[in-house]
Amino acid sequence: MKKAIICLVLSTGILGFLLSSCCTNEFVYWAINDLKIEIVDEDQNPPLNNQITSNTLFLNLVLDTDYVAEVTFNPFVNTCYATQRCPYEGELGLKDRLKNIIVTSNMDFNNCPAGTVLSSIIDVHSSPLTLWIKNFYSYQSGNYGSDDYVIFPLELTERPTNNLTHVFTVSIEQASGRVLTMESDTITWN
Repeated sequence: MKKAIICLVLSTGILGFLLSSCCTNEFVYWAINDLKIEIVDEDQNPPLNNQITSNTLFLNLVLDTDYVAEVTFNPFVNTCYATQRCPYEGELGLKDRLKNIIVTSNMDFNNCPAGTVLSSIIDVHSSPLTLWIKNFYSYQSGNYGSDDYVIFPLELTERPTNNLTHVFTVSIEQASGRVLTMESDTITWN
C-alpha cells in the first residue's frame, strides 16, 4: 500500500509538471500572404504625382502576414518545454524560408540593363541586399513577425543617370518554390 501511494504521488507530480510545462501557443511561425510595394524618399515621404526629388529611393515591401502553426507531428518527440520558456507568436520566424528577393526595372538603370537584377545597388538596413538575405535568419526571429504586416525597406543606393522614369518589379522567392511578384507604380526622378 505504501508503494502504491508513493507511485501515485510521484506519477501525479511528474504528470502535473509535464502538463504545466507544455506550451499552448501553436502559432510560433509567420507566413507571407500578400505583397505590396510602397515607394518613399529618404525622409519616408511618398512621391508627389509619381515624382521624387531625393537621391535615395526606398521600395518598402509591405508583406501581409499571419501567424501559422507548426504542422509536423512526431509521436516520439515531446513538444513540452520543461526547462525553457514557450515561444511567443511568430518568434520562430518565417515558416517558408526566404530564398531570394529579386528587383528589376523596366528601363536601363545606370550600368544595369532593363530587366536585369538590381541587387548590387540595393541595401536593406545598411547591408547589401544579398548579404541581408544570407543573414536574415540570424536576426529575424521576433523582429519581423506580425499578425498584420511586415516591411522590408529596400534602399536604392544610386540615382539613375540615364532613364529617369522606372517601373520596378519585385519578386520574393521562398524555399518551397513559391514566388510572390508585384510591380511598382511608375516613378520619375526630378
